[in-house]
Amino acid sequence: MTMKRMITQAGSAILLIALVSLLAACGAAPAAPTVAPTATPAPTQPPPPPTATPAPAAAEPASAILEPVRTFDLDIKPHDIAVDGDGNLYAVDLQNAQIVKYDRDGQRLAAWGERGSEAGQFEFLPPPDGPPLDGGFITVDADGNVYVSDSFNNRVQKFDSEGKHLAMWSNLGAEDAVLNVPGPISIDALGRLYVADFSGVQQYDLDGAFVASHAAAGEAAVDSQGNLFMPLAFQNIVFRMDGNGQVVGQWGGQGRGDGQFDFPMLLVVDGNDHVYVSDQSGRIQKFDGAGTFLGKWFPEMGSGDPTPLLLAMTIDDEGNIYVAAKDRNTVYVLRQS
Repeated sequence: MTMKRMITQAGSAILLIALVSLLAACGAAPAAPTVAPTATPAPTQPPPPPTATPAPAAAEPASAILEPVRTFDLDIKPHDIAVDGDGNLYAVDLQNAQIVKYDRDGQRLAAWGERGSEAGQFEFLPPPDGPPLDGGFITVDADGNVYVSDSFNNRVQKFDSEGKHLAMWSNLGAEDAVLNVPGPISIDALGRLYVADFSGVQQYDLDGAFVASHAAAGEAAVDSQGNLFMPLAFQNIVFRMDGNGQVVGQWGGQGRGDGQFDFPMLLVVDGNDHVYVSDQSGRIQKFDGAGTFLGKWFPEMGSGDPTPLLLAMTIDDEGNIYVAAKDRNTVYVLRQS
């Protein structure tokens, strides 16, 4: 079973990054998007307070750092990616408002979608008077069904592996509040779907029935022990919740040093319960479940500094991590050396 996952994919210039960068210059908090929800359910768990964080623990030897296994090129520059159980890769094509399916070598197999608001159409780019940010995120379940955050239509759409439209929903919670620019999306091993939007992280079943709302900002993932990991991007921390919904740990802090974050939004967990976090510094950092820094990777590793651009990532059943950046066609396949 392969999915862009919170193992239980809480993982381009991602949703919110351009807006946050714009506001950071004047020290302002990010503004609410143009479309506001009619109501927002109370989060199931308040975020942990932003407390002082100890310096990260020393890194393990270099053997813990991710190493490239192979690369392949696509015919688009993907904004987000997901991998199914057969090794097929799905990518979000912002400019053509499409989902594109590739084989494991990057050969195009299928594509569907166009710009619009009807079923099977997408709006990944903001309107001219909208916030300066991009949308469009994707995940795949164990049966090969594809789920897309149709960000500027404020909805999630579900398709089969060939692009047949199966369902869509735009509401969350008992109050029927509208999804508020949905972004990073992932599924855990128990079939729980997580969608991050401006209101928090919304949890659904795979048919779109609302389950809960979590006070977080970014992609969620679950480890083999049932711990839920989610970033609080605005506070530059990642926190861990146990199976009872209690916050049992956090780590991070503002910065671009090892163990620090610059607006972390994408997160996956591997089969050994290692946590990988992507932020807009252009790096992917690796941690154990307690937050100990284990290593980092970026496309220019060994030949320069990271490009300050958040990297999309997904993970397969063999623990390979697929990484892509929206400014290039290349997909990197990484594995712990």
